[in-house]
Order: sequence, then C-alpha cells, then structure tokens
Amino acid sequence: MKRNKIRLFTLALAISAVLLCAHNLWAQQPSPENSSQRFPQVEPPTPPAEANTFPTPPPPPPAAAEDASTTPASPSDASSVPEWVIYRFYFMHVGHVEQAADEQEKKHKESEAAAWRTHEQHAVDLSDDEAKTLKEVALDCNRALKDQDQKMEAFRNNYHSQHPGDVQPPPEYTQLWDERIQIISNHIDQLKQWLSDSSFQKLNSYVKREFAPSITKVATPTATPEGMKQSTRGGAR
Repeated sequence: MKRNKIRLFTLALAISAVLLCAHNLWAQQPSPENSSQRFPQVEPPTPPAEANTFPTPPPPPPAAAEDASTTPASPSDASSVPEWVIYRFYFMHVGHVEQAADEQEKKHKESEAAAWRTHEQHAVDLSDDEAKTLKEVALDCNRALKDQDQKMEAFRNNYHSQHPGDVQPPPEYTQLWDERIQIISNHIDQLKQWLSDSSFQKLNSYVKREFAPSITKVATPTATPEGMKQSTRGGAR
C-alpha cells in the first residue's frame, strides 16, 4: 500500500517544464507562460486514513511541454541515463517530500508531517544522521540549481533580445549549462563522501531502481541531443 501511494507522489516529479538539454532550454523564447510554469505549486497532501500509513501524495503539477512527444525508456535506455539526470529528479523528489511535510505542519498535523519527513529515511534504510545528510545535500543542490537556472534564463533572455531568431546557444550559455551539470555532480560526490560506503550503495541502488526507469527521452525539433524528462509512467514504488 505504501509503495503504491509513493508511486503516485513520484508523478509529481513529472515536471515536464524541465527539459534536461541545453539546446531545449535555449530554444525556449522568453514568455510569461514559461515563467509561471517553471516553478509549479504543489497542493497539500490528503491525510492518511490510518496513523501508520503515508499521506496520499499531492497531484502532479501541470506540464509545460504538452507538445513534446515522448516514448518510455526501454531497460537499456534506463541503464544508460546519466547519473546526474537521475539524481536531479531524485533531489526534486526530496524537495517535494519536504514541501508536503511543511504543508502538514502548517495545519498542525504533526504525525502526517513526520511521516513525510522520514519517508526517504525508511525507504533507503538510513540512520537519523544519514537521513539528515541526504536531506541537506538534496535541498542545497535544489537551491544552487535554482540560482543557476535564473542566471541561465537571464543570459538567454538578454541574448535573445539582442539576437532574435538565433536558435543556437553561444559558448557562454553552453558553459552555464556545463556548470549546472557540475553542481549536481558535486552534490552526488558529497553524498559519496559523507555517507558510509554501504549507505551510499543502498541510496544509489534505490535511486536508480525507482527513478531511472521512469525517465523518458523527449523528442523535440530543437533537441540535439535529445533531452530527458520524468515520465508519468511509473516511478518510486
């Protein structure tokens, strides 16, 4: 029951506005629609029916790339998904879990909030200190990526205003994109360093088992190479 409910929560990670390809992001023309859908709001979860069950997860946010054609990743595709892509979605997942817990605390529903806050700890079988480390690293990565995305968007909008119609990202933008990937890789390295070898292996196996199969390739006219996004077919169970 718990795994089925958590599968639904992973659907919230189908933030289709995030196409993980520098060319995809560059090709987006600045618009109010893009800005409003970049950071979707997560609705508070429904309380659990029993004290020892997890709350029903919030519904997935609206997709911003409805026109992108997608195909489910085959097992061979999933095994070849870059590590930084998988962990990007996992760190977002950790952030959404914390957001759900915050919503419950605002309603003075402490038991439900505690269930959310300890979900990843129980799913991976981590100690209290290890779970705290995981959460701190994931949320710090999310904050750093938000800053980087704002920097990339500002550069892109400024460049487009000066060079309308130019669909090829300049070297400066590609460098910003490489920095974005490095931010994620650095936070993965922090987990490798700060968790014990056995605990990181448990986390890594969990993340790749539950999240990698849910990632699909996104085929768009401007995607070279193809971007990736989280599928609404499956997820953490």
